[in-house]
Amino acid sequence: MESDKFKKISRLLGKQYEHILDDEDLDNITYEQIIEKIINYYENIINCIPGNFYWFDKNCKTVGCSKDVLNMFGFKSPKEFRGLTFEEMGKLAHWDKDAEQSFKRDTLEVITTGQAKINIEEPSIPHVDGRELCFLTSRVPLFDEKNNVIGAVGVSVDISERKQMEIELREAKENAEAANKAKSEFLAAVSHELRIPLTGILGMARLLIDDDMLDMQRKQVKDIIMSGEHLLALVDDLLDLAKFEAGKLELNPGPLDFRKLIEEISTMLTFQAASKNLELLTEYADDAPHMLIGDSRALRQILLNLMGNAVKFTERGHVKIHVYSTEREQLRAKLVIIVEDTGIGIPAEKKNSVFERFNQVDSSRTRRYGGAGLGLTITKAYVELMGGKITVESEVGKGTQFICKIPFVLQDMVHRPSAWEQYKSWVRVLIVDDTQRGEVLSKHLDSPTVKLTRGEEGFNALMSAHHQKEHFHVVIIDQQLQSTDAMALGRKIKSQRGLIQPMMVLLMPPSTLPAKESAKSSGFYEILTKPVHPTELYVTLTAAWEKWEDSHRTKNKVIPAFAQHQPQVLLVEDDPIIQKVHTMMLERVGCKIGVASNGDEALKMYNQGYDAILMDVGLPGMSGIEIAAEIRKREAGNGRIPIIGVTGYGYEEDKRNCLAAGMDDVAIKPLKPDELTQILVKWVAGARPLE
Repeated sequence: MESDKFKKISRLLGKQYEHILDDEDLDNITYEQIIEKIINYYENIINCIPGNFYWFDKNCKTVGCSKDVLNMFGFKSPKEFRGLTFEEMGKLAHWDKDAEQSFKRDTLEVITTGQAKINIEEPSIPHVDGRELCFLTSRVPLFDEKNNVIGAVGVSVDISERKQMEIELREAKENAEAANKAKSEFLAAVSHELRIPLTGILGMARLLIDDDMLDMQRKQVKDIIMSGEHLLALVDDLLDLAKFEAGKLELNPGPLDFRKLIEEISTMLTFQAASKNLELLTEYADDAPHMLIGDSRALRQILLNLMGNAVKFTERGHVKIHVYSTEREQLRAKLVIIVEDTGIGIPAEKKNSVFERFNQVDSSRTRRYGGAGLGLTITKAYVELMGGKITVESEVGKGTQFICKIPFVLQDMVHRPSAWEQYKSWVRVLIVDDTQRGEVLSKHLDSPTVKLTRGEEGFNALMSAHHQKEHFHVVIIDQQLQSTDAMALGRKIKSQRGLIQPMMVLLMPPSTLPAKESAKSSGFYEILTKPVHPTELYVTLTAAWEKWEDSHRTKNKVIPAFAQHQPQVLLVEDDPIIQKVHTMMLERVGCKIGVASNGDEALKMYNQGYDAILMDVGLPGMSGIEIAAEIRKREAGNGRIPIIGVTGYGYEEDKRNCLAAGMDDVAIKPLKPDELTQILVKWVAGARPLE
């Protein structure tokens, strides 16, 4: 039975405190002891709260705290903590003055406004053991039964370890970024240094191959050029990989003719393909737009990697690039670019890893195929940067298809009528070809007046059309027919009396002058060198047909590169080999040359009547950028001489720096003769583009 005293306690304190007194002799316990037990009970609860727990009165003086707070100050009893101001706490604990004022300011704000302040990251303060502690604090107002603010309660969680981890992570990130930057700068510098000798090697080789030489010598020089271009592609891949890893791979979109770009890449690969007797085929759908807005350098890299790999891994058959469009709307379209080969194929287990850096399908120590395994990594990065997607389909021993789907913004004039457009509706064309290339040519010409036959059927088709009085105006014959001799077929057609002679065109691989003369003597009026690109096909066929129609009278369409005067160009270059290469290139297109080897010489010579300056950016001492800036400063509005920077670095940032310094254009080493010519045509007054 409950005693009268327990009943009284229950009435006073309520049922929630009964468990505190369960084991007590209620007849002998005093009320003071009961209150002390209840206080101890709550102090135990407070000491179990994670972190520092404390509270203040409305005057911002301390009232109580958890044992963690006492330990931090080195106090043994809550009595030592009670009644302290922030200034007194700061003095006892050696707080920084700013920290002390910050704590006081936040507490006063809570008491004054009655609004809580949650998760404040506070200044670090010292522990009595010497550690520096950092807290995440929440302070809330303390109310009485009438809802008046009578103080504030605070809970501070120690986040010192987390802050240390953040510092270490930040330092690790900064170190990684610094390492990435150092690596990128190193690769850029290596790229620049490699391009200097490559400029000399490739420049001299390209100049040499234009001169008369024996066939064997010509082949050897072409091998030098091919090897140099392979090394140059590797340099570009390494530089792009460094940009990709540093997050600096970026696009510079501008107007471009994508079909022409594909043709240029295909032309670059002609020699490699011809050396393996491969057919290089280009099929650009007639309804696919080609006047695009895009990054020509990135697209060039994608095409070079995909088509170059296709040629490298194919021993027989063909390499074909096929382009068509989907999702066409106003000035936007998605192009599907398929690079197909009949090469070795990719094993199923390796298809998912071909885009990984330094991954190679043939990774054996005795592998037959070169390469560093970077091309497809860069290709995928560029395709995805353009908002596209790349996939691969392959079967071992049968070949591979890489499929890129890339969205493009189109130029206002997405289609330009081909030169052949005016003749395609009535000029009847017979194509005699045993290979897939015949189908591609037929699609390019895209007319019901075009007929495709195999070699042995060609003559019969021609004669049948003649007898039906629907004769063919043009006959295109592949030199490498499997079923008959192309030269003999040409002579047979030429010898037919009564036949309305067609204009015969021979398709042949890159050949010597005697081989071309032999074709002419067999009755062929024009020669198309394989691979035949759409633009080349239209232009060559149109020009030849107009000459043929005009009674074989030759039309002189040669337009000099510089129509008004012989331009004078100041070449600023410190490397003696590159001086020779660029001097010979400039002289071959009719320029007069002045040469400066450094900044001092350039600044003395630039105002001597030159039409343009071709300036190396990486000069020793005063850089090309500094020279350009100084020239612009000295001109001060008194006429502006075009400055074309030449650099071995490939970063867009470097190009922007050149343009910001006052240069008008920037070219990347090594320069090809036609690239140099076109740059001068663009910037020298009185120049006209070459045809």
